[in-house]
Amino acid sequence: MPLTNLIIKQADTRAKPYKLYDAKGLYCLIHPNGGRYWRYDYRFRHKRKTIALGTYPRISLREARSIHESMQRELYSDIDPGAKRKAAKLEARGTPTFKEAAEEWMKRQASDWTVKHQRQLRSRLQRYAYAILGDIACDAITPLDILRVCRQAEQRGHLEVAHKLRQYCGQVMRYAVANGWATRDPSPDIKGALTPKPTRHFATILEPYRIRDLLLAIDSYASIPTRAALQLLALTFVRPGELRQARWEEFDWTERVWRIPAERMKMRRPHLVPLAHQTITILHAVPRVNHTSLLFPGIKKRHQPVSENTFGKAIRRLGFASEEFTAHGFRAMASTRLNEAGWEGDVIERQLAHVEGNSTRAVYNHAEYLARRREMMQAWADSLDQIRVYQSSLHSIQTLVI
Repeated sequence: MPLTNLIIKQADTRAKPYKLYDAKGLYCLIHPNGGRYWRYDYRFRHKRKTIALGTYPRISLREARSIHESMQRELYSDIDPGAKRKAAKLEARGTPTFKEAAEEWMKRQASDWTVKHQRQLRSRLQRYAYAILGDIACDAITPLDILRVCRQAEQRGHLEVAHKLRQYCGQVMRYAVANGWATRDPSPDIKGALTPKPTRHFATILEPYRIRDLLLAIDSYASIPTRAALQLLALTFVRPGELRQARWEEFDWTERVWRIPAERMKMRRPHLVPLAHQTITILHAVPRVNHTSLLFPGIKKRHQPVSENTFGKAIRRLGFASEEFTAHGFRAMASTRLNEAGWEGDVIERQLAHVEGNSTRAVYNHAEYLARRREMMQAWADSLDQIRVYQSSLHSIQTLVI
């Protein structure tokens, strides 16, 4: 039954929005707050879409039907009325502002980012960039504008954030250039104007006798799951977050490899970790928890991994201060020791999941180095066993891992 003005006016409000249909996809949406909104549902190239036509009574029933009929004619001509309206609005308003471009860019990139990265990026743009650049048209932004954004973070002592802001602004501006909203990205012009950020090194231990002390302390840790986790960090030198979220189905016992999916990796690429004999033994000793596939589920929330602070706190309890060693330090330990022992740099970098810039070469190296990485991971595990047992010289321990 077609709508009438009386039906729309007398429509009661409900706890949830509901629709009063007119014809051919046109309806009036009745909102719990009493608002009445014209909507048009249609399909374009097999995809369902909805377009807002305005509010009632500002847009009368007759006007809504007239707009609806016009859009139907566009559909018959293979024109998407929603896309046409959006393009018209964009042309009418002129060049998008930095904030509008940034929001659209983030929306398009979201599928490739972790939730944590999305929150951090949006927070930094809202806190620093939008106040200065938010309302400026993309084609009017200058290097000085971006420098003012970065200076805010510098003045608060956040030098690394200042450099990140330059990077974020540059990514937004390059997106604007690609869409024809600006002619160039001005962010490279301020690179030398920023205070150099301090080099960040995770605390680690390199002396054999101190590595021995650390390993023996881990072996005596009371909590079986946490002990196993620290032992696995030492053997695999993956990032702590990658181990925290590890799931049993990722381990291929036949191929003796741990396949970490791309969505859990820092650089969003899948990663293989060859499993040494010692690693497999520890994995088999990890208690399996019912109703979860996580290796290390939280105590209270079994569907979530242990806290990101768990491993660090355990290391503190073992007597190693944060300035001396961190959970991330196993990576630096393995990298340094293996490099000093003569292992090929490309093999080590591949196992550390440091991304190869050339994607074609990266695929080639992935296949080329896997066998060598298996040898290296087993040699590394064997060397850790030797360090536990013997008070060997640096030279003799290095020989074990070549």
